Amino acid sequence: AYAAAILAMGVTALGAPGYGLALGAAAFIASDSLLAAEKFLTEPGSPWSSPMRLGVWVLYIAAQFILTLSIIA
Repeated sequence: AYAAAILAMGVTALGAPGYGLALGAAAFIASDSLLAAEKFLTEPGSPWSSPMRLGVWVLYIAAQFILTLSIIA
């Protein structure tokens, strides 16, 4: 159900005017995908865990920033 909701968000954002919402949605989807990969595909203590977690936060914050700017602009 969650994956379907995220997919629906991405598809809906593609139909919005401009590119801001689509870019923000893409960053959010990338953040969620990286989070899932870190959580379910890496071994505990993997040297990739820390950079992946940082990537999750960078993408998530960027997504929120881009989405906010797209809505208020």
